[in-house]
Amino acid sequence: MSNWQPCCSAMRASPVSGHSLVHFADAQQVGGFAQQALAWANENGIMSGKGDGIFVPQVMATRAQVAQMPKNFVEKAQ
Repeated sequence: MSNWQPCCSAMRASPVSGHSLVHFADAQQVGGFAQQALAWANENGIMSGKGDGIFVPQVMATRAQVAQMPKNFVEKAQ
């Protein structure tokens, strides 16, 4: 599972408006279909990237990262 896949699912469960990944140096590596989802996840505290201004969207997510995303989603929804 890539980093972007859980974000697409979580975003579908929330109201969405325009979001952007422009502050990540590797934003161009995000597929067009996942850009809004990753930007939404970042702006809503679901994912924060790897630090140093990179998101590494093509890297496989670890189990811990996949578990943290729904936890963050639920906490932000409360």
